[in-house]
Amino acid sequence: MPQLILVLDEKNFLIKYILKNLIEYARPAIWPYDKFLHDKHSLHSLSEKVFYLTPVGSVAVISKIKKIIENKMPRIINPLNLQILDKPGFDKVFAENGMPHPESILAKSSVEAMNFIRKHRVCIIKSRNDCGGSGHFVVRDGLAYLGGKRFFLNFEEGTYEKREIAKDNLLVCPPFYMQKFLLPDDNSVWRAYIVGRRTIFFTIRKRDSYESLGEYIINVARGAKYYFPKNDLAVKEACDRFAETISLEIGAIDFVFHQGNPYFLEVNCEGIWILICRKFYEYLGYDPQKHNLDRFILEYFNKKA
Repeated sequence: MPQLILVLDEKNFLIKYILKNLIEYARPAIWPYDKFLHDKHSLHSLSEKVFYLTPVGSVAVISKIKKIIENKMPRIINPLNLQILDKPGFDKVFAENGMPHPESILAKSSVEAMNFIRKHRVCIIKSRNDCGGSGHFVVRDGLAYLGGKRFFLNFEEGTYEKREIAKDNLLVCPPFYMQKFLLPDDNSVWRAYIVGRRTIFFTIRKRDSYESLGEYIINVARGAKYYFPKNDLAVKEACDRFAETISLEIGAIDFVFHQGNPYFLEVNCEGIWILICRKFYEYLGYDPQKHNLDRFILEYFNKKA
């Protein structure tokens, strides 16, 4: 059986914590990215290895990873072309596969950004790669909302993407990635967990109360809780078809119901940008037979091997 190798950034101490169950179950070899990128001997006998890449946070390192994979063609979990996609990239994939999603834009100027806000009135500014609601703000009428706080929205022209709070102001530099805001039915964000190109279960994230637009950045890091709903069969079938078409092996697909219809928000592809949040293990309703993501990943790896 091929050996599973977990490749990680040694400076990112959270990775081992987030993947602690997978490490306990699968007992993979653990390599730093330096070994993966620079040790020629370590990439011998590639047929006997399967690599599980984790977030690296450096565009330069990602470029080197891409060259290694193109030249050596090691076996990896999740195709690299999916791992490198950001949120605008997955919006295009949604569109190509007929998955309904909120209108979005990657605006390259403040004029484009303001025109998009005028058109839709309420929008969400998002980081293109981060998860956990990081860098997300709901914007309306020249104001930006995060949690219970409100900021004056200031678009600036700059040379790199930025979202920075300075006293009562949110300073944003291009490119600006924004989605039209859709008020979720039941104020909930759903997540479909994909293992082996199939939906294995769903969670819902929901807050106890909503007193500000900024509280619609619905994430556990910002006060939401996890719940475990029954499978929505129609959405499960749509997610299964989508995951099969794009070869998503391990990931999560976020969506909301708006006026009774599902709208897909983003894809979290486990790999060089993102790890799926495992906080749901800690919540009431968690069933280790139904919701143990890392056990399902191990079972998939064993079958794949």
